[in-house]
Amino acid sequence: MERFLKEVPGDTGINACYQCGTCMSSCPTAKFDRKYRPRLFVIKTASGREDEVIKSDALWSCTTCYTCQERCPRGIKVAEMIMAMQNEAARQGRAPEKFARTVSVLQKSGLTSELVGFVRKQREKLGLDALDATPEVRVDVVKKIFDETGINRLFEKVKGRKERKEKKENEEKKEEGGV
Repeated sequence: MERFLKEVPGDTGINACYQCGTCMSSCPTAKFDRKYRPRLFVIKTASGREDEVIKSDALWSCTTCYTCQERCPRGIKVAEMIMAMQNEAARQGRAPEKFARTVSVLQKSGLTSELVGFVRKQREKLGLDALDATPEVRVDVVKKIFDETGINRLFEKVKGRKERKEKKENEEKKEEGGV
């Protein structure tokens, strides 16, 4: 637990949790995603089972709205703990592939997502430019920041994990077909 919670400034307050469920009942994501349970993340982390949380895809559903943290009657830094767990998951190559795509697009254009056909057509109709890259963002500076902060290394792990998974799935399909 201590290996990644060191990223959270000050005391996390994790041991003060008395499982009231305020974090979960306040969370807008938990209302729509039955797998996303911030209270369980806290409980598992406090009991030394943080690896279960780090391996969970649900961890990435947090929108960092801080509602859980703002409403916690014990002052537990729930949102900051979740971000620290996401950072640890990324270091282990467990971030979802969509984050690697976002990094890739950001490096190319300064945008966080590619513009789809509909948006491009609407921009054209309105007489706006294609917005392939934002002139205000120096893409070379974004790349340098990613290199110096290690983001590129983290997401190379994610890409590698995806490729290994696809390779394994293809091998399994071949084995099934050859039986």
